[in-house]
Amino acid sequence: MTRQPFAGERRAVIVVPAEDPTLGGEAELLELEKAEFEAELGTAVAIATDDPRDGPRWLLRLDGDPGEPATISFDQDAGVIVSRAADVGGLFESVNLWRTLARTGARRLAVGDLPDVEAAVARIEAEVADTYPSFELHGLDWSVLCARHADRARAAGDPLPALQRWLAELHDGHTWVWVPVGNLPYAIRVDGDLATFARVPEGTAGFAAGVRPGWRLTRSTAPRLPRRTGWPAPPRRRTPAR
Repeated sequence: MTRQPFAGERRAVIVVPAEDPTLGGEAELLELEKAEFEAELGTAVAIATDDPRDGPRWLLRLDGDPGEPATISFDQDAGVIVSRAADVGGLFESVNLWRTLARTGARRLAVGDLPDVEAAVARIEAEVADTYPSFELHGLDWSVLCARHADRARAAGDPLPALQRWLAELHDGHTWVWVPVGNLPYAIRVDGDLATFARVPEGTAGFAAGVRPGWRLTRSTAPRLPRRTGWPAPPRRRTPAR
């Protein structure tokens, strides 16, 4: 399997589910990250609700069975990638498995728990080495970070915080370890040392507790964030066009 499965094609279509074309309000992420999808797939990308039934396409389907893991599959002969889940959170989890599918050459993968800490360490070492785009740009040596943190994670009574501290050294908000909670409902805007809620949907625990957009994380909470998350991530650097 090639890293860019649709290279040479005129375009590929990402087909969002007609029953929820906004994907719970998250469809805008697909538009914002079209360039990333185009780099991964090797061609221009269009987003639609209607399946063209022909040509290269990525089908996002909300027809998975409740209780069953989300999956991603690739039929190379047909030129079709299918992400399938019962909810939007699972659907995005399956999309995130694309690089693993491409790297391993598997035809199908399911979202699921790893059997033990050793498997988690091995997955992190391989996944980050394959996907993190800017070790040199940020002056990072991945082998050094692995040597410093892997044994700590193996020895920890609760490995999750140790794994989070490991990935927090990348200072990247897209590379992290978390307890699976489905589609994260809140959005937080970070400005320097200040973290402010930007979205608190009705029906969430935060909304029921009185939290509203504009509320800020307390000083007692904010200093702990950098130790176990990629926050605050450094500003992106752009290479001037030539």
